[in-house]
Amino acid sequence: MCCGLIPQSLPGQQAHYPKPVRTDVNMSVLVEQIEGMDAADSSELAIYSPNGLVVGMMEIAGPPPWGLPVWGDDGTTDTLDGCRNGDSLRFVVWIPKSGREYRLIPVLSEGVVLYRTNTLVFLKLCLPEPTDSTGSGRGR
Repeated sequence: MCCGLIPQSLPGQQAHYPKPVRTDVNMSVLVEQIEGMDAADSSELAIYSPNGLVVGMMEIAGPPPWGLPVWGDDGTTDTLDGCRNGDSLRFVVWIPKSGREYRLIPVLSEGVVLYRTNTLVFLKLCLPEPTDSTGSGRGR
């Protein structure tokens, strides 16, 4: 696969993060690097919506860059199952070797990372703090 991307866990492997709901709308994120850590193969990157939904998830395989979809809400249902335009995104990585999750800070040349349907965002991520399993920023 291109870009070191495996959008879900490999067959026979248990993913740390739940798979996001795939809808008919999404945006694309290209992660150019994760500063402050060596992202080993089988680490997982997750993107959370403001409502705590996993809206993007991939297993890291190979060197960067890594690309993944961020799924939007299916407006034809009553269930909130993805991001809405303008939602902020929270990035978290799980490193199985350490058994820990880390909340990541997205770095853009300008602006903030917000969900926008049918857009492409290039960014790098920086490692600032350990988190709990919900990606809320509280250490275990």
